[in-house]
Amino acid sequence: MRGLLESIPSWSVQPAEIIIVDDCSLRPVRTDGLPWPCEVVRFDTHRGLAKAKHHGPGLASREYILSMDCDTRVSPDWLERCLPHAARPDVGLVSGPLLHAPGDDIVSRYLKCFGDNHNLDVSGPVDFAPGNARLMRSEVWKKIGGLSGHHRDICEDRYLCALLRENEYKIFVEKKAKIFQVRKLSRLAVAKRCFNWNFEAYKIALPQCDYFYDHAYLNLVLDFLQLCLCALEINEPAFVYLAFLNLVLTVSSLIDYGVARMDFPREMARGWRQAVLWHLRGFPAVSRLLAKDLGWADTSESRIDNPDRWSTRWDRTFRLLDTFAADKGIWGWMENEGVKLIENEDLTIDHDFSFHVEYNPS
Repeated sequence: MRGLLESIPSWSVQPAEIIIVDDCSLRPVRTDGLPWPCEVVRFDTHRGLAKAKHHGPGLASREYILSMDCDTRVSPDWLERCLPHAARPDVGLVSGPLLHAPGDDIVSRYLKCFGDNHNLDVSGPVDFAPGNARLMRSEVWKKIGGLSGHHRDICEDRYLCALLRENEYKIFVEKKAKIFQVRKLSRLAVAKRCFNWNFEAYKIALPQCDYFYDHAYLNLVLDFLQLCLCALEINEPAFVYLAFLNLVLTVSSLIDYGVARMDFPREMARGWRQAVLWHLRGFPAVSRLLAKDLGWADTSESRIDNPDRWSTRWDRTFRLLDTFAADKGIWGWMENEGVKLIENEDLTIDHDFSFHVEYNPS
């Protein structure tokens, strides 16, 4: 937050008022030493991202409302470029291209390539603009009721864009109004965020137990392999581990959801974990890193039992992954070089907070 506030003097158009919503953070927002007054509204209890994003604009007293996340930065001329579009009566929201730009570490490069970059080459009306930075007229916000009808902690930007379209407003992207997301996320935060965002779609498509194996193969594993090929084409083999972490966490989380719903037997969770570890049995450093990231117990090779019928249900999946990994030498590179690179970065990088790590969408 402090970095965002300190960037405001560089803007070509200055805000008339600044309102900060503090969602009961562990470290209250500091505004001392700033050359302009800021109104800080601090919740007594944690209410969630969507509630905070609804509350702030409702307090604004000016004609235009710029809503920004604290991990976002914009180009100095952002308001200057966006205000003319926001003044049009047919436009309900104005934004710009969003690019992940937190640094040059492995996770940051991964997000820059495969993260939720949006509207990078667009200028004009779009169906969706993420909520990192958006400009609206106050009258539009009040007319649609803001985010009062949204009852999830995440995906409030998708709700808002759908609501604007329903009310026949355009969502407009100004190509030259750049937005940069600067938060440094951990590997686990990236994987959990991806799962949380897609959970509703996953839940709708979740099949019965006996069909889940083919469902995961066709809808998750093949996508993972496609991403791996893209990573290798750009000479980023460490990206394969991040994608594998995402795959393992997604399948594990869907199985856990099925077990909680009493549609899947508990043995499925153990079988999936056992199949994953059997796949990595020749690469103990990779196995230990994965176990650490996922919070699994110690997974040394001596602790991996012989595959049982619940793990062998994944044979088709891991025959394909075994062949791919052996052909490309992925896990061998990770064992000898990749794990050290990742662990060394862990020692030098302070990852920013992400509520996705603890958030449970179910």
